[in-house]
Amino acid sequence: MNNKVNLLIVVAVVITSIGTLLIGCDKEDENKAPSAVFTVSPNNGTTQTLFSFDASGSNDSEDPSDDLKFRWDFDDDNNWDTDWLSQKTITTTYSTTGTYNPRMEVVDTDGATGQALMQVVVSDGGGGPVYGSFHDSRDGTDYTTVVIGNQEWFAENINFQTTNSWFHKHNPDNGPVFGRLYTWEDANIVCPAGWHLPSDDEWKQLELYLGMSQSEVDKQSPWRGTDEGSKMKSASGWSEDGNGTNSSGFSGLAGGFKYVDDNWPWDDTGYVGWWWSSSEYSGTSAWNRSLSYSNDQVERDEDPKLAGLSVRCVKD
Repeated sequence: MNNKVNLLIVVAVVITSIGTLLIGCDKEDENKAPSAVFTVSPNNGTTQTLFSFDASGSNDSEDPSDDLKFRWDFDDDNNWDTDWLSQKTITTTYSTTGTYNPRMEVVDTDGATGQALMQVVVSDGGGGPVYGSFHDSRDGTDYTTVVIGNQEWFAENINFQTTNSWFHKHNPDNGPVFGRLYTWEDANIVCPAGWHLPSDDEWKQLELYLGMSQSEVDKQSPWRGTDEGSKMKSASGWSEDGNGTNSSGFSGLAGGFKYVDDNWPWDDTGYVGWWWSSSEYSGTSAWNRSLSYSNDQVERDEDPKLAGLSVRCVKD
């Protein structure tokens, strides 16, 4: 009798152990949903803006990112605007104004899904530039921003102190209006997190959007294009009636220039403005852009990295 009881106990223990093992295997084999992450650039614009969506940040603990697929609902109306796609990037425009909440869904090879939402603000393309604001927590300065095509720019020169930066002619009163002048090295680090010094190609993107032809964009010097400079110049503040239309909202002002040897040109505030790009021309010089009171075009040239030029930041 005792032998039979012992045998039954052993069998029960074995069955329980096998069941526990199987449950453990099921838990280990349970597929985890992928993480859905995407960005949109810009996140505000007009009915003429081409919005770019990028789901490259999505990932899955079991599958390589290249095996994931994506679909998009750009206006969050519960109707998918695309089929499942292998590509991680896509663009769209919005024909009507409003606030949209585009939604992306990602699926892995086992069918598990994840979703993410963002927000896009669309205004009337005929209503002029779309302005925003940015608060620089490093020193408490508030800057006006502007969406130009697919880019978002500071609509003011940055005025953050670095080791190698100066007010024009060392006059602090120039800072709130014209910002500071920076060496190229400091220009590359002065923009706040989420923003950066535009490259030569990003300046070209701006110029192309404003109507400059590709052949003109690629020229170095002298002045290029037709009236793109006027579209970038502020509608006031330029000397000798050299104001622009500022139809782009860039609001370019003539903040002057500092020579390498700390000499200063004529009183060029009001006459000429120079802005760095992050792109090197040579080991000692880098590409820049300039606007003039006497010209409605845009100059693309190079200057020594130790010279002092203004800085505009563009959003990452």
